[in-house]
Amino acid sequence: MVLDHNASVKSLITALELQRDWGVESVTENIPWQPLEAPTPILGQRKPERAKSTQIGSYAGQSSKKASADVTIEVTDIESLKKYSDHIKDSTLAKTATHHLLPILSDKARFIIIGEVPDDDEDRSGVLFSGQAGQYLEKILKSIGLKQSDASLIPAMPWRPPGGRPLLPQELKVGAEIMQHSLALSWAQNGALPIITMGTTALHILFKKPTRITKVRGKWHDITLSASLGQAKLLPTFHPLQLRAGSVVRKGLWQDMILLAETLGI
Repeated sequence: MVLDHNASVKSLITALELQRDWGVESVTENIPWQPLEAPTPILGQRKPERAKSTQIGSYAGQSSKKASADVTIEVTDIESLKKYSDHIKDSTLAKTATHHLLPILSDKARFIIIGEVPDDDEDRSGVLFSGQAGQYLEKILKSIGLKQSDASLIPAMPWRPPGGRPLLPQELKVGAEIMQHSLALSWAQNGALPIITMGTTALHILFKKPTRITKVRGKWHDITLSASLGQAKLLPTFHPLQLRAGSVVRKGLWQDMILLAETLGI
């Protein structure tokens, strides 16, 4: 295979610029990133370290009873998902949030990113990964040769809680149910794609308990989403806005992106 030298140089420059933007001042690994080496086989051929499968539907010891909609609505597309979400029982966030964040599904998606509870920028714009978070995400993906259109984007929760307060247990159940439908729509379009959670909320929901990112990032986990969806590959990592927290987060997210690139055969 003949490599495009100019494209390779541009990719390396982009990666270095991202590291500079993240505030990297020195090399912290003895083994450098070598994107021009032969790629690791695609996801279906990998044998990542397995984690105990988990069932979605409850959180932190709460009841696993679903917070289903109070009307019968079949979720077949984004519009019906919004209608379903707005009719879920005991959901008050839809009445207080400025906008309802919807998934951004790409017909070219190679993986799924599940973001966080909407921040101020997302709540004002109604668009997932808008503002600075979106700018960071674009740079992160570009550094490993990907575009935002290579991923389908799903929010951990469609609505921002008042004042950005933590989600209540019942609200997490609502988020879990809507997330299931969002994943089903994505998989119906592109197949059973691997999932990346960026931030803690989606990770807590999918692991069914509070889980620190630093304890589980850096490897793929096998989880069970539901009886209908079955198992999925999950890579937990930090949210782009957490890059401002310091070098530990920057280093961890960078390593996770390298793992994603290897898994996709980039």
